[in-house]
Amino acid sequence: MQVKLLNLHKLLSNIATNLVGAFIPLIVFNATGKLLYGIIAYSLQYVIRTIVNYLFKNLFLNKPQLSLVYRIIPIILYSVSILLIDKYLWVGIVGAVFFYGASEAFKNLPKEVIYNYSTLENAGDGIGLTRLFEQIGTLAAFIVGGYILDISKVTVIIISLSIYAVSCIPLLVYYFKSVNQVGFNKDFTSNAREASKKNEKRFNQGVKVGKKIIASYMVTYFLYCFVDALTTAYMLLIMVKGQGNYSQAGIFTAVYNGAYGIGAYLFGILFDKKDTTGWVIACSLIMAGGVMGIAFAQNVYLLYVLFAVVGFAYGLLPLFMFQNLLAKIRILGMSNRALVEREYACGMSVAVAILFGSFGTLLPVFIAISSALAITAYRMPYNESKTRRLLVNYLQNNEIIQEEKRVFIHKK
Repeated sequence: MQVKLLNLHKLLSNIATNLVGAFIPLIVFNATGKLLYGIIAYSLQYVIRTIVNYLFKNLFLNKPQLSLVYRIIPIILYSVSILLIDKYLWVGIVGAVFFYGASEAFKNLPKEVIYNYSTLENAGDGIGLTRLFEQIGTLAAFIVGGYILDISKVTVIIISLSIYAVSCIPLLVYYFKSVNQVGFNKDFTSNAREASKKNEKRFNQGVKVGKKIIASYMVTYFLYCFVDALTTAYMLLIMVKGQGNYSQAGIFTAVYNGAYGIGAYLFGILFDKKDTTGWVIACSLIMAGGVMGIAFAQNVYLLYVLFAVVGFAYGLLPLFMFQNLLAKIRILGMSNRALVEREYACGMSVAVAILFGSFGTLLPVFIAISSALAITAYRMPYNESKTRRLLVNYLQNNEIIQEEKRVFIHKK
């Protein structure tokens, strides 16, 4: 039940918050006339998001439903800040960047925690469907928000706040109905993990293995999440060239997010039926080529196709990573820790990626994203093999390692 309510919240809240918030780097660029300020604003949003995740992680883990309700506070504050930009430039810019970053922190980790608490089975179609709901909301917001921003910031902010308030009501009701239930908002753990608590050495070994698995995933997340800077980098690019406005920028981003949502849903169905490792390699390389195509393409219809292809292919990567991470780390009873550190890695990845545009041109951003995706084609399968090996060795008391040592000695 809670997953259905979460999907409804994602649909409505993504419409609400992306109507204006997603355009903040463009608003900063237009207000200052400086590309560097737009880039710094976007990077700082993710730095602030990471800091807020660190400061409020206990709230996000223990009361994720209430965290989504509390999010309305930074939403109101960044909305007011945007309105101040025209009159008090830097007060408005600083407030918009800071509070939007805080708003994203109050969204991303709590919703993933709710999903973790609500789904004990790792069904690919389940996470694919929830990603589809996210992207439907995002798609609608970019199209509508882009057009309304060209007309009136006040109107879009009023609509945004109203929709978000409505989106929180079902989850809030569910929280108060379920808060006293045993196991509500509790991290999943396995029988193997519970049994290991009787042996301190074995338990500590499990913690050590869990940390290694999480660290390996974080490196992979940091690499491929460079692509999350793609749409903002392109929106800034067309603004710098004087070839676009908010509505046009919104359409390109809507195409990308719509294709991503469809891809996530379809790949989610495929994930439950087949080994998708080979698909991950292919999608990563297709995305790497598509990103470079976007950087140089001039024909608007070709751009729509490239954004759709990159977005659709991207649908598999987060699904593959998230489902495999949860499947492994839940066995060790460390899924909450994994979700927190996943947020750190993703946030700092985008913050770093966009800074490649600080040299006066945005081309290095596209090169960095493309290069990171090319490396991901190797890194993601390697990460799965490495972390699976770590977990199996732990669960089997290192029998595999010992057997390989015996084979190695025998060959010598």
